Amino acid sequence: MSRRDLVKGADCPFRSQIVSAISRFAAVVAESVVCRGREGQWAYLVHRVAGIGVLLFLALHIFDIYLLGFGPDVFNALLFLYKGPAARVLEVFLLFGLLFHGLNGLRIILQDFFPPLMRHHKRLFYIEVVIFTLVFLPGATMMLNEFVGLLIGFVVAVVMWALVPLAYLASYAAPPPLNLNVAEVGGGR
Repeated sequence: MSRRDLVKGADCPFRSQIVSAISRFAAVVAESVVCRGREGQWAYLVHRVAGIGVLLFLALHIFDIYLLGFGPDVFNALLFLYKGPAARVLEVFLLFGLLFHGLNGLRIILQDFFPPLMRHHKRLFYIEVVIFTLVFLPGATMMLNEFVGLLIGFVVAVVMWALVPLAYLASYAAPPPLNLNVAEVGGGR
């Protein structure tokens, strides 16, 4: 059987298996990409993003400590990155990432070591959010206070904290997920 015959749609002994495999793969990808906005998916997503953010910070930190080996002048030349309001806002994002990643990791460890807690995963997530809020808002306010004042620092911290719940609420307005069935994808010949 030539390639031209396959393109024309001639009988291929593996056609149904190929179509089935492709449609299953498409369904898995569609299910993985669509975010339904439930607590577990948001915790999963923010945990991964926070982990990547912390990893990037650690890479930068290791690099600037490495530069110290070339002398204090080279190291001091890089310190301009850590001064100013923009760096302080990035430090607040670092606080967000470290705190959320750590608390969510503790929640996951608790659920792994005590399987009956899995029945209460939503409640544990909301307890995590309350603890996160009680630590993050004062911490972010103190970090931003030096540059923008106490009130504005608190407002900025609240806005940064509110990004996750706002995205959670926005997910309810999102269109429903795709429903790809094997019969629908491979049905038309």
